[in-house]
Amino acid sequence: MADGSRVNVILPPCSLLGPIMTIRKFSRSLTTIDDLIDHKTLNKQMAAFLIAAIKAKLNIVFCGSTGSGKTTLLNVLSSHIPGHERIITIEDTSELRLMQEHVVSLQAKPGNIEGKGEVTIRDLLSTLCVCDRTALLSVRCAARKFWIWCNPLLPVMPVPWPSCTRIHRRNALTG
Repeated sequence: MADGSRVNVILPPCSLLGPIMTIRKFSRSLTTIDDLIDHKTLNKQMAAFLIAAIKAKLNIVFCGSTGSGKTTLLNVLSSHIPGHERIITIEDTSELRLMQEHVVSLQAKPGNIEGKGEVTIRDLLSTLCVCDRTALLSVRCAARKFWIWCNPLLPVMPVPWPSCTRIHRRNALTG
């Protein structure tokens, strides 16, 4: 949707009790680190550590289930990326709302009804190997997909190329 909300519809025969619709809306009230601290999402030490990691261009992986705050946290932390940095986002569904000037947003797309024309996150990531090596990269994917597309590319990725990645997991042990 235009405001970034996500709609999901399940229809019969997949839904046995009739149509089901859900709308995921992202918080507009959590926009700063202080907001996250006030809501007890982070404490001051955690916030300082994450901000330092962003400024040091360290790789960060945010892991959690749907609705746990990964995207909100990454949106808030992105405000600490220096303005001169180029940021590249790759998502299967566009969720990030970055306010910096130098943002390149890429989105994977499914194939058409004949199964042609698919562009995967891995396709987009491999294309970026020739881009500006100072870019900060954000990728969103399911945990089971992460190593599938990342492992073969690690030897050819520019170093250092800091990244923030969001991975969907139900829990840390079983996924």
